[in-house]
Amino acid sequence: MNSKCSFTTCKLRFFVHFRLAIVGLIEFLEICYLSRMTHTAREKAMKFLLVLFTSLLFLVSPLTEAAKPKKQQSLRWSERDGEIVLDSVCEEFAYGSLDYRECRAATKRLFEERCSEYRAAADKAGGALRESNQQKRDMYCTAASQFGAVN
Repeated sequence: MNSKCSFTTCKLRFFVHFRLAIVGLIEFLEICYLSRMTHTAREKAMKFLLVLFTSLLFLVSPLTEAAKPKKQQSLRWSERDGEIVLDSVCEEFAYGSLDYRECRAATKRLFEERCSEYRAAADKAGGALRESNQQKRDMYCTAASQFGAVN
């Protein structure tokens, strides 16, 4: 089994195997207690269940790994003449890859957040600080409105 899978995929695999293990356990109990099973047959059945439940442990490891929060990626872009060069956003990732799409979505959110932050800061500040905040507001608000996240 591939040890790297999405949380949803790993969870699905785990529950499918867990269900199979429970079904196997129920069948084992029915065989052991409802029939006259020999000692050797019981040992074989127990070994089978041991293998089955051990395989479940191997499924839990990638499941818990996939559930861990992802490392915070640094979002990078270029700026020119007070504007964000939109083509430079997330250019370190392969186009269309999961990392690329996640980077684009996170960057879109960041542009929108900074647009709001600098809009509020520009309204409160005065003098040179107000002008600086307005320039940053314009830069981020323009980028937020023109930039599209890839689905």
